Amino acid sequence: MEQQGNKFISPGGWFSMIYPNDWSEFEDGEGSFLFYNPEKWTGNFRISAYKPSGKEAGNMDYGREFVKLELKENSAASLVTVGRLECAYSKEMFLEEEAYYVTHTWITGIRDVAFECSFTVPKGGDCTEAEAVIASLEARKEGVKYDAELIPVRLSEIFLINESYDFVASAVKDKLKKDFQGVEDDLENIQQIIKLAILNKSNVRCGCLSGWWCVPYCAMKLRVFNGERLLMVIVRHLCYFTWKAMC
Repeated sequence: MEQQGNKFISPGGWFSMIYPNDWSEFEDGEGSFLFYNPEKWTGNFRISAYKPSGKEAGNMDYGREFVKLELKENSAASLVTVGRLECAYSKEMFLEEEAYYVTHTWITGIRDVAFECSFTVPKGGDCTEAEAVIASLEARKEGVKYDAELIPVRLSEIFLINESYDFVASAVKDKLKKDFQGVEDDLENIQQIIKLAILNKSNVRCGCLSGWWCVPYCAMKLRVFNGERLLMVIVRHLCYFTWKAMC
């Protein structure tokens, strides 16, 4: 049975995983991805992925060797199985602001990708959610073309989408002399801006006009869902397509 939840595909396409619907991605250190439930905190889940480089590049035993190395160097680690994956598991308790927390850590690997996963919870907290995410891990094969999938926007993309939204709002104000508010009426304004880009071919990137065809499709979807929050999300994504077409 297919696991329920949101799908995360890492930037660069190294791996994918399924995380709970009520989790969101938040900013973390470089190379690390942080997820937790912002409404009811149950723990911080972090994941980092590594691939071999240099002479080790392409080593399909890298993930398994990563686990063995952790078991050798960390005396507190033990071998456990999470789903189909063998992991080096350890935990550490710490005190912060007069409360005790436990960080559970799993080191695992699939072919040439190694993973370091952790879940920080209050002392006595449950790790079931984190184990389900780890069990869903898939290493995506390099050079393989995967089917397009609809996934939640990733944190790394939010800045570009917001930047493109501001760009389109400015373009509508400058070219059409109208205020852009991110409402359904602005879908027509986006279409007009793209038409201007098509007429001025020197400003159009080859292969970047897919946003033009998304506009009527998303307008149709808006009538079905009729949700203000969804409307803003779609308009912001359309702004990104428009920005790519015009810049």
